[in-house]
Amino acid sequence: MDAFTAVDRLLAGRYQVGIEDVLCEGCLTGRLPAMFAGDAVIAPRCIRMQADADGGRSFTFEGTFTLMEVRYNFRCHVFADAGGQRFVSDVALFEPVEWETRMAL
Repeated sequence: MDAFTAVDRLLAGRYQVGIEDVLCEGCLTGRLPAMFAGDAVIAPRCIRMQADADGGRSFTFEGTFTLMEVRYNFRCHVFADAGGQRFVSDVALFEPVEWETRMAL
Protein backbone atom coordinates (compact mmCIF):
# COMPACT_ATOMS: atom_id res chain seq x y z
CA MET A 1 0.00 0.00 0.00
CA ASP A 2 1.38 3.41 -0.92
CA ALA A 3 1.50 6.39 1.47
CA PHE A 4 -1.41 8.19 -0.23
CA THR A 5 -3.73 5.20 0.17
CA ALA A 6 -2.63 4.57 3.76
CA VAL A 7 -3.28 8.18 4.79
CA ASP A 8 -6.57 8.26 2.89
CA ARG A 9 -7.80 5.16 4.74
CA LEU A 10 -6.65 6.50 8.11
CA LEU A 11 -8.41 9.83 7.56
CA ALA A 12 -11.59 8.12 6.35
CA GLY A 13 -11.68 5.80 9.34
CA ARG A 14 -10.80 8.35 11.99
CA TYR A 15 -12.22 11.63 10.65
CA GLN A 16 -14.68 10.55 7.91
CA VAL A 17 -12.83 12.63 5.29
CA GLY A 18 -10.51 11.69 2.42
CA ILE A 19 -7.02 12.99 1.77
CA GLU A 20 -8.12 14.72 -1.46
CA ASP A 21 -10.69 16.77 0.47
CA VAL A 22 -8.09 17.63 3.12
CA LEU A 23 -5.54 18.71 0.51
CA CYS A 24 -8.14 20.75 -1.39
CA GLU A 25 -9.38 22.60 1.70
CA GLY A 26 -5.94 23.00 3.21
CA CYS A 27 -4.33 24.31 0.05
CA LEU A 28 -7.07 26.80 -0.81
CA THR A 29 -7.53 28.15 2.74
CA GLY A 30 -4.06 27.55 4.20
CA ARG A 31 -5.44 25.66 7.20
CA LEU A 32 -7.22 22.45 8.14
CA PRO A 33 -10.64 22.02 9.76
CA ALA A 34 -10.80 22.18 13.57
CA MET A 35 -11.67 18.46 13.76
CA PHE A 36 -7.96 17.68 13.43
CA ALA A 37 -7.23 19.46 16.74
CA GLY A 38 -3.47 19.38 16.37
CA ASP A 39 -3.26 15.89 14.82
CA ALA A 40 -2.60 17.36 11.37
CA VAL A 41 -0.98 20.47 9.91
CA ILE A 42 -0.61 21.63 6.32
CA ALA A 43 1.92 24.09 4.89
CA PRO A 44 0.98 24.64 1.23
CA ARG A 45 2.62 26.94 -1.29
CA CYS A 46 0.92 27.90 -4.54
CA ILE A 47 3.49 27.58 -7.32
CA ARG A 48 1.14 28.15 -10.26
CA MET A 49 -2.29 29.69 -10.86
CA GLN A 50 -4.15 29.92 -14.14
CA ALA A 51 -7.47 31.66 -14.73
CA ASP A 52 -9.74 29.89 -17.21
CA ALA A 53 -12.05 31.63 -19.71
CA ASP A 54 -15.14 30.22 -17.95
CA GLY A 55 -14.23 31.88 -14.63
CA GLY A 56 -12.61 28.84 -13.07
CA ARG A 57 -9.08 28.74 -11.75
CA SER A 58 -6.45 26.00 -11.73
CA PHE A 59 -3.76 25.91 -9.05
CA THR A 60 -0.65 23.86 -8.47
CA PHE A 61 0.37 23.54 -4.83
CA GLU A 62 3.32 21.92 -3.16
CA GLY A 63 4.19 21.70 0.48
CA THR A 64 4.08 19.49 3.53
CA PHE A 65 1.23 17.70 5.27
CA THR A 66 1.93 16.39 8.76
CA LEU A 67 -0.33 13.79 10.31
CA MET A 68 0.38 12.40 13.77
CA GLU A 69 4.08 13.28 13.60
CA VAL A 70 4.64 11.88 10.11
CA ARG A 71 5.49 14.55 7.55
CA TYR A 72 4.67 14.07 3.87
CA ASN A 73 5.77 16.15 0.90
CA PHE A 74 3.00 16.70 -1.62
CA ARG A 75 2.30 18.33 -4.96
CA CYS A 76 -1.28 18.56 -6.18
CA HIS A 77 -3.44 20.33 -8.72
CA VAL A 78 -6.67 21.95 -7.53
CA PHE A 79 -9.49 23.28 -9.69
CA ALA A 80 -12.06 25.82 -8.48
CA ASP A 81 -14.93 26.70 -10.81
CA ALA A 82 -16.78 30.02 -10.94
CA GLY A 83 -19.71 28.54 -9.00
CA GLY A 84 -17.60 27.64 -5.97
CA GLN A 85 -17.12 23.93 -6.62
CA ARG A 86 -13.55 22.79 -6.04
CA PHE A 87 -11.65 19.54 -6.19
CA VAL A 88 -8.20 18.02 -6.46
CA SER A 89 -7.68 17.04 -10.08
CA ASP A 90 -4.34 15.29 -9.55
CA VAL A 91 -1.92 14.38 -6.79
CA ALA A 92 1.48 14.29 -8.48
CA LEU A 93 3.51 13.59 -5.32
CA PHE A 94 2.69 12.31 -1.85
CA GLU A 95 5.59 10.75 0.04
CA PRO A 96 6.67 10.44 3.67
CA VAL A 97 9.84 12.34 4.46
CA GLU A 98 10.07 12.46 8.26
CA TRP A 99 8.66 10.50 11.19
CA GLU A 100 9.40 9.67 14.81
CA THR A 101 9.07 6.37 16.56
CA ARG A 102 8.33 6.31 20.27
CA MET A 103 8.55 3.41 22.62
CA ALA A 104 6.91 3.30 26.03
CA LEU A 105 9.21 2.11 28.79
